[in-house]
Amino acid sequence: MIRRSTTDAFSLLEVIVSTVILVTSSMILLRLIAVGSKHQDRSERRAWGQIVCHDLVDQWVIDPVSVDSVERSPVPGHPGWDYEAEVAETDYPGVRRVRIRVFANVSVQDDAMAAASQLTESELDARPTFELVRWMRAGDHPGASG
Repeated sequence: MIRRSTTDAFSLLEVIVSTVILVTSSMILLRLIAVGSKHQDRSERRAWGQIVCHDLVDQWVIDPVSVDSVERSPVPGHPGWDYEAEVAETDYPGVRRVRIRVFANVSVQDDAMAAASQLTESELDARPTFELVRWMRAGDHPGASG
């Protein structure tokens, strides 16, 4: 008859179960790190988009004559960013609605984010990073009413 020792030890089954739990939880944590990194990149890009938008608005507040609708074009002083502006008259005399949309060029965007979102390069490039609507006085802008 074989005698078992009275010392406490782990059985092979307990070791296998604990290893499976450890590996599974490690995989979940690694996935959470990847998701967190993706969200960090997105929020950083959005924060930069907000800075670029406010920079454009500040320039236009200083010089309201230069405010006009613009098709998508590069942002001066911010390489890798494009913007478009839409200027419309409002129901209030002398006040215009300015809608500014900024876009991070694909070169600025993280390749991992592009891969994770499963969008094509043109679809990713067409989505605005940040959008701002501001009402501004028409000032001395040619063609402005009021």
